[in-house]
Amino acid sequence: MQQCNFGIIGAGRIASLFAGAFDAGLITRGKVIAVVAREQNHAKRFAVHHNIPNSFDNLNDFFNCPGMNAVYVAVPNSAHYDCCVAAIRAHKQVLCEKPLVLTSREAAELDRAAAAAGVFIMEAMWSRFLPAMEKLNTWIKSGRIGNVCALNASLCAYRDPAEYPSVFDKEKGGGALRDLGVYGIQLAQFIARGRTRTGIKATMIPAESGVDVSTHLHITYSGGFLAEIRCSIGYHARNEAYICGTNGYIRIAPWFNCAQEIELYLAPFPGPHGNRVLRPDEVFELRTPLGLEYEISHVVQRIMSNQTRSDIMPMTDSIEILQIVEDAFAAAGFAPAPAPALAPASASASTFGAQSSPRLDGMTDALLRCAPARIAGAGRQPGDMDCEAQGGSPWIDSGPGV
Repeated sequence: MQQCNFGIIGAGRIASLFAGAFDAGLITRGKVIAVVAREQNHAKRFAVHHNIPNSFDNLNDFFNCPGMNAVYVAVPNSAHYDCCVAAIRAHKQVLCEKPLVLTSREAAELDRAAAAAGVFIMEAMWSRFLPAMEKLNTWIKSGRIGNVCALNASLCAYRDPAEYPSVFDKEKGGGALRDLGVYGIQLAQFIARGRTRTGIKATMIPAESGVDVSTHLHITYSGGFLAEIRCSIGYHARNEAYICGTNGYIRIAPWFNCAQEIELYLAPFPGPHGNRVLRPDEVFELRTPLGLEYEISHVVQRIMSNQTRSDIMPMTDSIEILQIVEDAFAAAGFAPAPAPALAPASASASTFGAQSSPRLDGMTDALLRCAPARIAGAGRQPGDMDCEAQGGSPWIDSGPGV
């Protein structure tokens, strides 16, 4: 393979940010050559804006686009599984937005199918690939804060249901936990690597639509590690994370999910009546152009090296994250929308059209429905594409994307 040629399924905000990394020349040995949306004029407008040579309004033609060997899935959560199934059956490498799918069973099925087809698959948990996360890992592994005992992470931002309909749509896999909470869960997973999860408690506040508008998690691990995770689409809060140890702590702020700066604080600390201003002992700061470029570059490198899995965001992690989400719903006595009947992902076919997914055959208009963006930001201009069904990125106003 000489180059990784992506096609994008969906033409919403996060898809525009993904394409923007290529527009900015941040990705080597890769480019975007196709996009598919439900209506051809919407796909065409997206393609023109991002200098993409091919645009489609149906998946059959999209998957048969000459030269396309990888797919980025950027549609509503409830459609992730079907689009990944279609891509695997078309023998395309797959990068899918978070959450990968709605259930751990679906994730395990995709993992098996991709392995059988010999194609790459990864959840687009872009936060994990940022340089700040590498520095965080270095500080923890080198023992800078001693024995790591706790994580406290908050990611909360009020969203108007009229502006972000799918985030509040139970049938589309919306809700605070799936939209924002997975960032805290993956951070806990990253820090607690090698420990065994021993328990989970969850409190969820329902929205009128039936999704969780706010969720608080307490996850315990072997060795006495505790992760406290708060997420909400119903109110604003300080969005930061603290990793706490016996010799100090690390602060990731603002917006720990798009970490640009981390601070190291080491003991001894002033007492409650001290007058010393607490300042970090060390600061790592790297302002990334977009943020997604590190994740994309990793995927391109793995694909070009004929690797079918990521060592930074392996499928086992994606499956475990969804298991935690499921356990959280159960612990809170909260019933998410039932997952549709699971279509086997491992059926062999050379093209999507030969073995299409039953659920994708009945794809609703909302799956790829796009409209002019209502919000400009993060390097985008008024009139950029926005996927109404996806509800948009909750960070388009303030950061590089979800």
